[in-house]
Amino acid sequence: MTAWLEENKLGKKQINYRLRDWSISRQRYWGCPIPIVYSPEGEAHLISEEHLPWKLPEDVDFVPTGVSPLAKSEELKKRTEKIFGEGWRPEYDTMDTFVDSSWYFLRYPDAHNEKEFCSSDRLRNWLPVDVYIGGAEHTYMHLLFARFFTKALKKLGYLDFDEPFMKLRHQGMVLDKEGNKMSKSKGNVINPDDMVERFGADAVRTYMLFVAPLEDAVMWNENNIVGVVRFLEKVWRIFEEKELIDCGDGCDNIPKELPIILHKTIKKVTQDMENFSFNTAISQMMIFVNEFSKYDKLPKAAMEQFLIILSPFAPHLTEEIWDSLGNKKSIFEEKWPEYKEELTKDEQIELVVQINGKVRDKMMVEADIIEEEAKKVVLESEKIKKYIEGKEIRKIIYVRGRLISIVI
Repeated sequence: MTAWLEENKLGKKQINYRLRDWSISRQRYWGCPIPIVYSPEGEAHLISEEHLPWKLPEDVDFVPTGVSPLAKSEELKKRTEKIFGEGWRPEYDTMDTFVDSSWYFLRYPDAHNEKEFCSSDRLRNWLPVDVYIGGAEHTYMHLLFARFFTKALKKLGYLDFDEPFMKLRHQGMVLDKEGNKMSKSKGNVINPDDMVERFGADAVRTYMLFVAPLEDAVMWNENNIVGVVRFLEKVWRIFEEKELIDCGDGCDNIPKELPIILHKTIKKVTQDMENFSFNTAISQMMIFVNEFSKYDKLPKAAMEQFLIILSPFAPHLTEEIWDSLGNKKSIFEEKWPEYKEELTKDEQIELVVQINGKVRDKMMVEADIIEEEAKKVVLESEKIKKYIEGKEIRKIIYVRGRLISIVI
């Protein structure tokens, strides 16, 4: 329709944005004072730069009277008349707090700079922000305002970028065990301090990261945190009960699968942390602990590396164990462990076999098996023979390292 109207010169395409003026003034104390004063004749004047920053007065009370708290400040009144003259009065409203929060991150890199909000060098080195984490409601509130401020400052020549955040990640809400949003009115709010008192800070922290992916809602259930408590207790017992040996150039009496598990764990935790997949990182560390706890003698270096990758999740426990091992520096000053790629590759893989789209078998094969060998192994399987015997095989599809699909 739009194209037809334009073609017949009856109208033209127009994009309308649902933008409205933003009233930034608020009749409350907590907010930036608006740097405007009024002459005795009521004319508004900007406060000159020499009198900035224009600070909030402190002689106010918060008793509701129907007027802004700043209107009751004698200190603000006297300050204004001292600078501008008798009969001049300040603006009593303050700015919406979004005016503050929309660009605070631009001040962080250079908070003590008294000449400008941030020097060019520090802006270039530290900004824009790599990752912004917030609730989904921030998409149309704080994020919107922050982008507006950044784009405006770019247009005015103060910034050389127009997007404040390189990546946005949402975190889910914490719900009660029935799946309801916590609120005081419902009386279902869980006090984190109470949980820390009962289970310990590390257990609460680790459970919150383990129970669900970052972006999913978390249903708080005290029964489920017990599993995380047991995991951390198991870590403690390993260092209490097992013999840690210094392998030096190698340990002949250490099972060969342990280095493989260690390096797979380092790789998985490293990559998962980069992707904010904290729950699967913790799951991998639980696998590590279960496997290593089967043996009475363990390589000390491997266990120290494990402590380092566990430390972001359970900082108190790991720091305590780290110190007990005789280390002088904090565990958080240690370099993050690196993994050997060759030790993270599986020698065998599980090959899924489908016939006409239905899974009919799963078998373990060599990880580097070639296509022809994989087809031969599958077709010789007794489970598969009964499905294809006497039937014409129209096609065999091989997906390396994953599956074989037979079409009959």
